[in-house]
Amino acid sequence: MSLFAGILRTEDLNAKLTTFAPEIIENGIVEILAKYQQERDEAQALLVSGQVTVPTQRVREGAIDEGQELGPDGRPLETHVGGYYDVGFPLKRVGWAVGWNRETYARMTVADLDREVGAKVAGNARRHSREILKSLLADNANFTFEDEFAGNITVRRLANSDGTKFGPTQVEDNHYLVSGYAKTAISPTNNPFVTLANEIREHFTSNSRIVAWISTTQVAEIQADLTTFVDKGVEGITPSSTTAYAVAPGVSVPGDFLGIDSASGVYVYVWDRMPDAYIYAQAIDEPGPVKRRVPDVASLQGFTLLDEESHIPFYKRTWLELFGYGVGNRLSAAVMFVDAGSWADPTGL
Repeated sequence: MSLFAGILRTEDLNAKLTTFAPEIIENGIVEILAKYQQERDEAQALLVSGQVTVPTQRVREGAIDEGQELGPDGRPLETHVGGYYDVGFPLKRVGWAVGWNRETYARMTVADLDREVGAKVAGNARRHSREILKSLLADNANFTFEDEFAGNITVRRLANSDGTKFGPTQVEDNHYLVSGYAKTAISPTNNPFVTLANEIREHFTSNSRIVAWISTTQVAEIQADLTTFVDKGVEGITPSSTTAYAVAPGVSVPGDFLGIDSASGVYVYVWDRMPDAYIYAQAIDEPGPVKRRVPDVASLQGFTLLDEESHIPFYKRTWLELFGYGVGNRLSAAVMFVDAGSWADPTGL
């Protein structure tokens, strides 16, 4: 679908760029990028709980005060909600560019530019998805990001037994799990969704809904050997009155809905970005685990098109965005490596 359609007339797409005033094309690209960024942020809202302009942040934990049993003349002791942990966010420079010379530019149509803009927009969306998944899955260890303005920043993963203590009992936790059985051994007894759901729900007072993502290579095994799994309804097929089928949770979730594990109540999605043998699960009624860092200077924010560079006979247009992702809520998600051995970091992210 053309990105310029709706901004220019359809018949204008095959017209030469040189027939339009430069500001018409420039304004069209700016409009496209603004609309795209809004749609991208909305699509990522389940995983990304907002954005920050600071390199580090203190996350204050919630708490429950069940009250104190008192005698006839008793007075309750004062209590205060406590508990916090610190997190950090990287900030990367990511760029895209297209170039031409005076001859190719003279022949370039609006449709040619539309294709270039479309490639940059699609690539930007995939890069954001990749960075989000890398912040959650690429490694189970914290790392140091060297920020030229803020100095060294400790970027933390999900809870990973790094010495941080969580909750009223102030204990460490680890949300990077190993199943202890091969992915071919998944069964009602070896149910990864039950383990992941229990690991996440223990931190919240409500029975939060859980969504899990699997890779395409895990679909057949789960559908065939996990007898507690209920497939989604199939469009065009009406089930009998005795046939159970799963219904999606009603929120925007990346990937394709596969069904529900009835033993845990986990909604399962297939996402082609997930690495093989790993399952990522998240509480969708809690703040998303990831936050996006953007520059603290407004003029540097967003996916923007820079001024045209001219080095006759060559010309260049550059798109640039400064952003980074880090885990903020370290307890609302968990990852499982489905393997009989020990934890190994996924490859290919």
